[in-house]
Amino acid sequence: MKKFTVTALLLVLPLIPEARKAAQSEISLLRTVTGVREFKNFQINPDRYVLSQMPERPWAPVIYDIAEDKKLQLPEISSMEGIPREPALPLGKERRYKMSELILKGEYFRWQAKQVVSFDGKTAGIMLVKEAVKKTTDGPPACPKCGNSARLLEQYHRYYCDACRSYVDEKDYTATFYEPLFAAYDLASGLVSWTAPLEIDLSNPMEQGGIEPLGYDHEGGYFYYSNRVFMYKNPRSSGQILIYRFNVNSRRVDWKYRVEAPVRHKGKTAGSYSMHYFASHDMKTIVFWEYDESYGVGTAKGWLNDPPARGYIVNTAARSHKEIPVMVTPYGHTVSRDNAYVAMGSNQLGSVELFESSSGKLVKKVNAGKAIYHIQQSPDGKKLYVFNRYAVEVYSFPDLKKIKTLPLTAVFPGITKLLVSEKVLSLDEGRHFVMGVMKKTSSGHWSSDLEGGFQVYRVGD
Repeated sequence: MKKFTVTALLLVLPLIPEARKAAQSEISLLRTVTGVREFKNFQINPDRYVLSQMPERPWAPVIYDIAEDKKLQLPEISSMEGIPREPALPLGKERRYKMSELILKGEYFRWQAKQVVSFDGKTAGIMLVKEAVKKTTDGPPACPKCGNSARLLEQYHRYYCDACRSYVDEKDYTATFYEPLFAAYDLASGLVSWTAPLEIDLSNPMEQGGIEPLGYDHEGGYFYYSNRVFMYKNPRSSGQILIYRFNVNSRRVDWKYRVEAPVRHKGKTAGSYSMHYFASHDMKTIVFWEYDESYGVGTAKGWLNDPPARGYIVNTAARSHKEIPVMVTPYGHTVSRDNAYVAMGSNQLGSVELFESSSGKLVKKVNAGKAIYHIQQSPDGKKLYVFNRYAVEVYSFPDLKKIKTLPLTAVFPGITKLLVSEKVLSLDEGRHFVMGVMKKTSSGHWSSDLEGGFQVYRVGD
């Protein structure tokens, strides 16, 4: 006869009213926010604001205030007064000709990145990356095939080699330049009041020109960002994490920090390899980690080897870091209120590991259920809610002693199983979290829909 554990019985038996009431007093749906499209899993202000966007083009940013239940729509970033306008390009084949003309004149650029990264109710901080393509030769370029000088075809604004009877590729006589900026948008005036340059080291040929916003320290007025470590066109990663702190008061980068990471080669990693991160509420701790997946069903071994996936606990105050091992599919994570501990979960393994921040030492490991996707710290910082596909496991924190299991129906009424890993954003020191609207899929399973807005949940002590 098959035996059932108490946890398993809780998953299959109907939840009695008293248990449901107790669970809902800990985690309850506060409200559903509609008229927006998804939410950004980024803390523009960890106390009360959520960054979203309008549901139709041009995807203008929307800031939602949890405290007052209000939505504030900002202008589309590139259309804000004070932001240089991208040159207008016609449709059809004329678009290509016009772009070539602007490149030859040194006037072509586009905003490669544009994102709200901070908000205090009066001013929105915006990160921008300007991408410009310019001609690098003074006169006509030489044909790379035969070495002869190419001539300019005025009507197409392109260089042509008569000897080879072919156009010279624009990449052979142009270069791409990146200019990162921080802009302050004033809500009262509707203007960008100032802009200042950001720094980024793109000297390594493996870097892609991308910037990763890490978070904003509202108490100190610091914006943290790093280079973006991922594989796209290049065959290997850069092997470096470059962290920058931009001081909004002095309007300059006042320090930077470098972390050495393994160089990863395309074809020897999981297909979605990249370096991810999460940060503490006060930005005193930033944790970077390599994403990896299980090499086979039921195994803890991933695709990354020599070494296996690594993580880095960065102390921004001391400008130091500790290296840690990272499990495959690291979903769910949090930093203790005093920044002394880091907890990380694994979706495929169903485990949670606890690290000591100061030493990087693995302190404890527990099994917390299948398909972990989120770890929520309680407002008092004394409990961890570990969300998995079937339930929410509750532990004391930081000692990770099991307290109880909340069946999924206690948190999401009528739902006993989730389809995939859900996107979740914690706010207000654990008092709230945000996720998509729960909907039933065509397969009959439940999952959060990010296109139809999001839901705000309240967490009790």
